[in-house]
Amino acid sequence: MKRVLLLPVLALFVGLLLGLPAPASAQSPEFVTTIENEFPQFLRFRLTASDPGAVTDVSLRYRITGSGTLARAKPEAFEPVPAGSDARVEVRISTGTLGYIPVGSEFVYHWELVLEDGTVLEGESDTFVYLPPDEDWRSAHNDFMRVYYHGDRESIALRYLEAAERTYARMGRLLQTELEVVPVKTVLFASEADLEEAQPNRSEVYDAATFLCGSQVANNIIFVIDRSCGTRDRSDTLRHEFTHILVEAAGESALGKIPAWLNEGTAVYSQTEPGRSFTDPFEVALAIDRLIPFSIMFSTTGDPSDVGLFYGQSYAMVRFLIDEGGEEAFARLFATIKAGNRFDRAIETVYGWTIEEFEDEFRAFHELPPREPPRSLSNL
Repeated sequence: MKRVLLLPVLALFVGLLLGLPAPASAQSPEFVTTIENEFPQFLRFRLTASDPGAVTDVSLRYRITGSGTLARAKPEAFEPVPAGSDARVEVRISTGTLGYIPVGSEFVYHWELVLEDGTVLEGESDTFVYLPPDEDWRSAHNDFMRVYYHGDRESIALRYLEAAERTYARMGRLLQTELEVVPVKTVLFASEADLEEAQPNRSEVYDAATFLCGSQVANNIIFVIDRSCGTRDRSDTLRHEFTHILVEAAGESALGKIPAWLNEGTAVYSQTEPGRSFTDPFEVALAIDRLIPFSIMFSTTGDPSDVGLFYGQSYAMVRFLIDEGGEEAFARLFATIKAGNRFDRAIETVYGWTIEEFEDEFRAFHELPPREPPRSLSNL
């Protein structure tokens, strides 16, 4: 803890000059923090500071690893603390709904106390990893990932780490990128119900029509359960969600945004196989010429019945780009978007196609005619 002690030091200096006895040195107070985990809605940080002096204001300063933003939280109610008393305060941080903070997040925090004379006391920095309570969480890690698990799931965690290493080697090379925030935190849940409780809210209609194996919830946090999700390799969900993080590192910036089809298609490409839940809807759509128009593939579909087709078509579009232009051009596409170019302009720069020409080339490859332009009102 740091405290400004200019007056005592000055008094000591004057005392030495005049031969007066030196005043006793002020002692920094002891800061004791306890945290109550009210998953999934709140965290309560409670401070007890031993006789810090007359306190007029208290703040909890914190940042979440990977976010880069320093935040300040204040007690909901605070009464000034007179000198000679311990300071006892509580700060509540919302972790659910609109203030969603995913489990796996690492808080780096310290307290600040403002004294009556304007002195600011700062507590030592500390860390807290936010995980669902009432479980004996453990972890396994490599150089860039830490997997949190509980129960007898250590072998699964180690399998995920091996899959992550292989994925990083393959997809990092393909995208010509490196992780921007490490370690990536992977939270291994025991069941889909446990995973869903930790997720941000989704629509009930979407939930009823889909099932979850995992998701990427932050630029350095992944949720998974150990279940096959359409492929024979139970680690494919980890590969898929981890690749989303690599895609963002390769192509996203304050100026650049990766379209949904390129993000999801690349993630499916990272799997050991795409899975029939994606390829079958795509093959059916090909057979009846009902592919999703490229012009609306920039965002994910809101129709649960089209989820399989969207992923299958996105994968096919990514395979087509890699097969046609090679890996170097594919990596350059991401770098061009990250530099601040719209994805349609980036495709034209790298491949020489407008989006319409890209779609026609893709359709021709699959033996479909060019898409007819929408009919204008004047032709009705």
